[in-house]
Amino acid sequence: MDDKAQPISVHNAVTLSSNGALLVLLTEPQTAQSMVSLEKELTQTISDLRSRQKEVLILADVSRVRQYDPEILDIMKNIVERLDFDSMAIFGGSPSLYAAARKYVAESNQQVKIHLFDSAEEAARWLAGDVIQQASSERALAHPIWPPRRKKRTI
Repeated sequence: MDDKAQPISVHNAVTLSSNGALLVLLTEPQTAQSMVSLEKELTQTISDLRSRQKEVLILADVSRVRQYDPEILDIMKNIVERLDFDSMAIFGGSPSLYAAARKYVAESNQQVKIHLFDSAEEAARWLAGDVIQQASSERALAHPIWPPRRKKRTI
């Protein structure tokens, strides 16, 4: 093994990109313990960024998660509600994972700050645009993760 090589987490990886965004890679299988470790690492990194008066932007890759347990999604939802971040862009999820994620985000106190995307490029573009537009809540409200359902018209 190379002396410079860093061990890779079996479940998750959190790194700080050169532009200051937190890159989060979720893999499977997720467990309650892996979620606790992820929360601890994110909380510590976010605390460090906040102490330097930096924005907290999270780019989360869930493309490697093919199976999920509803209990793990509950844990994730609770973690996300406790995190102090400005914006989160999530990409790579399957339709069923996104359906579950939309439900949880809609019920959370963070729904305006979280958006789901099909690709890393779209997610990064939105996150970069959100940095520029951070002061404007109109932009966030114009692209909610959970658009209101249209009322059915009865005839």
